Amino acid sequence: MTKTTGKITLQDVATAAGVSRGAACAALRGGRSSTTNVSHVLMTRVQQAARQLGYVPNAAARALRSRHVPQIGVILPNMRDVQRLASPQSFETIMGINHELQEGDYVLTLARLHDILESRRESGGSLLFKEHMINVAVAVGQFPEEAEAWIRKRIDKIVWCDGRLWEDTCCVRRDEHAAGRLAAERILEAGHRAVTLLVSDPANLGHQHFSFALRLAGANAVCAEAGASCRTMTWDQIMATPSAALCGTVVTTLSFDMAERAYVAFAARGLMPGRDLSLVSCDNYNQQWWCFQDIARVDFDRAAMGGAAAGMALAYEATGERPASALLPSAWREPSGGNTLVPKTKPHRKIGQRQGKSNK
Repeated sequence: MTKTTGKITLQDVATAAGVSRGAACAALRGGRSSTTNVSHVLMTRVQQAARQLGYVPNAAARALRSRHVPQIGVILPNMRDVQRLASPQSFETIMGINHELQEGDYVLTLARLHDILESRRESGGSLLFKEHMINVAVAVGQFPEEAEAWIRKRIDKIVWCDGRLWEDTCCVRRDEHAAGRLAAERILEAGHRAVTLLVSDPANLGHQHFSFALRLAGANAVCAEAGASCRTMTWDQIMATPSAALCGTVVTTLSFDMAERAYVAFAARGLMPGRDLSLVSCDNYNQQWWCFQDIARVDFDRAAMGGAAAGMALAYEATGERPASALLPSAWREPSGGNTLVPKTKPHRKIGQRQGKSNK
C-alpha cells in the first residue's frame, strides 16, 4: 500500500516495486551502487513505480550519503563599491554555463571574488573554499594577478573564461585579435582607406580589459597589410573634431558600450551614423542588439563561450586531465533596419561634405 498524501519517499518507491530500499536506490541510479547491483528488469520496474508515484530524488540527501556535492563554482570579479552584477556580458556567459551544467546534473554556485575575500577576513574563511564545496571552478572575467594566485591556492581544478590569463590548458576566450582583424577587413571591403580607432586611453591599454589591446592590434595589422591609414583617437579628441572633418570617416570602437555612446553623441551633434559617417564596433552583446540593431559589428556568442567553459570544467572533473585551451571565433553580424557602415562612394563623399557644411 502506498501513501496518497505527503511527500513520496524512496521507501514508498521500494514498497510499490516490491524490492528493498537499497535495490530501489541502485535502480534509480542506473542499475548499480557501491553495494548493490540490480537487473535491467528490476531497474525498469522500480523506475516505473517512481514515475507513477511522482517521486523526486533528494539531491541534498544523495550528496550527503555519497559525500559528493556535484557543484561547479562560477567566480566573478567585482569592485568593493559594486553591490550587484551589472554586466550583461557576464550574464550571457553565466547563462551558457548554467545550460551546459543542466545536462550533467551539476549545480551552479555563484560567487563574487570581493565577497569571498571579505568573508575570509571577517569570519576566518569562506565556506565555499574552507569546506571544499566546489568540484571545479570557472573564473569568468579579468582578475588582478594577486586574485588569480589566491584562487589557485584554494581550488585544484579551475577553468579561466574570458580573462587576461592565457595558458596552454584550462583557458577559453574569444580570439580577440581576429575580432579586430574582421572589423578592419569589412571596413576596407566597403572601400574605405582610413580607419579611426576610438580608444579610451591609448597609453594604458594594459590597465583596461585585456581584449582592447588585442582588438587594436588586429585592426592595425589589417590596415598595415593593405597600406591603409589607421589612427587612434581618444573620446575627447574625437568630440573636439569639427563635424565637417568627421563626415565620411569610419570610427571603430573596441567595445560596444563605446559604440553606443558614440552613436548618441554623434547624433546629438547632427551627424547620423550610417549617413554622414560610419560607425563600427569590434564587439557585441545580445542585450544591446535590440536597442541598436543598425550598428555594424563583430558578433560573438558569449553564451556559447560559457557553455564551452562549463564543458571543459566537466571534462576536467570527470577525467582529472587538464583540457586544452580554446580560442573561439567571431562572425560579422549584418545590421538590421539600417547600416552604420557606409560604402565609400563618390556620391557619399558629396553628401558628407554638404552635411558637414550645414552642421558647421
